[in-house]
Amino acid sequence: MLSAYTSQMAFITDTARYPAFIAGRGSGKTASGAIKAVAQALSGPGVGIIAAPSFPMLEQAAKPEFLKFLDMVYKTDKRARYYIKKSENKLVLPYLKSEVFFTTLENYDRVRGINARWAWIDEAGYIAYDAWRVLTACVRIVSHGRVPQLFVTSTPKGRNWLYQLFVVKPTENPKLRRKFTLHRATSFDNPFIDSSYVESLGYEGRFFEQEIMGDFVGFEGLVYNRFDRAAMTAMALSEMALPGNDTWLGRTVDTTGWWSIMGVDIGTRNPTVVNTLRIRGDGEQVHQAHEFYQAGLGTADILDAIEAEYKAELNRGYEVEAILIDPSAAAYLVDLRERDLPVQPANNDIVTGVQRVTSVLEQGYTIDPSCVNTAVEF
Repeated sequence: MLSAYTSQMAFITDTARYPAFIAGRGSGKTASGAIKAVAQALSGPGVGIIAAPSFPMLEQAAKPEFLKFLDMVYKTDKRARYYIKKSENKLVLPYLKSEVFFTTLENYDRVRGINARWAWIDEAGYIAYDAWRVLTACVRIVSHGRVPQLFVTSTPKGRNWLYQLFVVKPTENPKLRRKFTLHRATSFDNPFIDSSYVESLGYEGRFFEQEIMGDFVGFEGLVYNRFDRAAMTAMALSEMALPGNDTWLGRTVDTTGWWSIMGVDIGTRNPTVVNTLRIRGDGEQVHQAHEFYQAGLGTADILDAIEAEYKAELNRGYEVEAILIDPSAAAYLVDLRERDLPVQPANNDIVTGVQRVTSVLEQGYTIDPSCVNTAVEF
């Protein structure tokens, strides 16, 4: 039996055109979306879409969560029998004549042409507004009197298009409240997670309000206003053959012959970050190829993650010139050197750092579409 708490159930059973479940981390957002998607897929013939900002987010969260709940239903309802067409990224429920497409939204043009009855976007706060607009055009099929539904689950990411669409506009125009419905929850509301989870994250201030309380927080003091996600998103030609990238139609950059550095931010309470940057010979053009972003890691796990990212870049054929780390993390510097890694203390001068990053953004910076956390940080 599928269990859900009050806010989840209100979202799952919502029949509005555009329901949204905006909540803190660990609040069960993805589970809520998956249960709602299963209910849609089992409601009769038609096409559905399950979308996420990137391939890892799709394959590690939305898709397995959907399959988990679908398998649970199959134990008592054989109509839920399905098979997957990997070549088409599609799931088929033959008895119900129902299909579900799995897609990422780095290049949202790939969903054009799909005529769907419903769609679910997980972590919608990470996608571009244009991706939302493309999906709204896809979800238009009326079946057995049911209104087409495009529903989203996400943690807030500042006061972006989600905030405008689900908070500001319905407030200004009451007629929109029936179409754009908003369901909220905090990380504390989920009775199915360990009570120590939130405390272990160690979030504070506005980040706590956003990531735990699920509030749309307006972050002040934007430093790098030259960052343009739409214009700067690109994929290295050497990454094109990786799983999930076979349908990429966006901008590409040839990083052949470039060298790499890795920037590390140790997070004992906040997430640990390892960014892999490829740099052209003249040092002026920079491409961020990969990111590692994870909270709740212990010392050994952090060291293993850094080493794994280093070895992965070597295996891709790139020489890693240096791993730069906060000089105050002296113990990590020692441990990484014992692992024979090319680690160096970073220059922490704020003015120098801001000037250098600003220069790179002006002269040539691109970012792989999978580096969604870096884009959000900008």
